[in-house]
Amino acid sequence: MHCYHYPISGLITAIAYLKWILQQNSDNPYVGRELSGLLRQAGFTNIKASASEQCNESLSSVILGIALRLLPSE
Repeated sequence: MHCYHYPISGLITAIAYLKWILQQNSDNPYVGRELSGLLRQAGFTNIKASASEQCNESLSSVILGIALRLLPSE
């Protein structure tokens, strides 16, 4: 496990803004949490789900990806 030291407040602000942008575009930043329920509503019954997160990118790549999503589209 790696421990990164970076300005938390700026990252938290960027993530909050990214969530806001997704919601403004009718996207759901929390859809992963709702997938089991959506599958049940669609009629699936044998659902096995678990929470996990995997990121194979460096922290700087993740932050750059967030920053690029925050830029206005042309």
